[in-house]
Amino acid sequence: MARRYVKEKYPRNLTGLKFGKLTVIGKGESYRSSKGSTASTWWCQCDCGSEPILLRRDSLTTGNTRSCGCLYKDTVVIHNGTGTRLYQTWRNMVNRCYREDMDSYHLYGAKGISVCKEWRNDFNAFREWAYENGYDDSLTIERNDSSKDYSPENCRWATPKEQSRNISRNHILSYNGYSYPICVWAEKMNMKQGTVRYYVCEYGDKEAIPRILSTYAKTHDDFIYTEELKEANNANPKNNSNSNQD
Repeated sequence: MARRYVKEKYPRNLTGLKFGKLTVIGKGESYRSSKGSTASTWWCQCDCGSEPILLRRDSLTTGNTRSCGCLYKDTVVIHNGTGTRLYQTWRNMVNRCYREDMDSYHLYGAKGISVCKEWRNDFNAFREWAYENGYDDSLTIERNDSSKDYSPENCRWATPKEQSRNISRNHILSYNGYSYPICVWAEKMNMKQGTVRYYVCEYGDKEAIPRILSTYAKTHDDFIYTEELKEANNANPKNNSNSNQD
């Protein structure tokens, strides 16, 4: 009997889809469990405006995760900050640095990122800093230097749009010796960042730029063929050898 294939409910690229209160804004690094299994991860923005969180694909598509955690506020009593959006921001910050079962732990705690002693066990200290530095419920916490810890000296409040832009800045793509963040590649080639992210999701980091050159660039008159791409293309033996073959 021929094997029957069931069409997947969701596309490979989840960017732009909404799951509960979460909207997918971009793809993250692949997640590898302690047992060796892998899964794709996705950056999501919650409707409440908290900092984007990283979740496994199955956490979204199965409905197991429908918010950043803010839904629990409907069933708790707000006391001394507990249950507020700011408290959830603080709790998420601590969890991704110290809880190994969190989807985003491998990007924070596993890389040595921690929370300063002043904040880790004292929400009130964090809350005091937040309001002294312009916090409101439309902003999210962001580190100035992504290689350093969460601390008053290294953190600021940013809009969700700024957070999304910085995710693209931190995702580096390389092509024949040239390495740029997604946002820079998009600007150089006169493309939308979402289009570059689409090629990354579909073909991976290594193949994204070559695929753009072989398909997108040939069909879009407004595509900019930068000097970097021309030099890299000429330096690629595969591109030159194909024209000499019968």
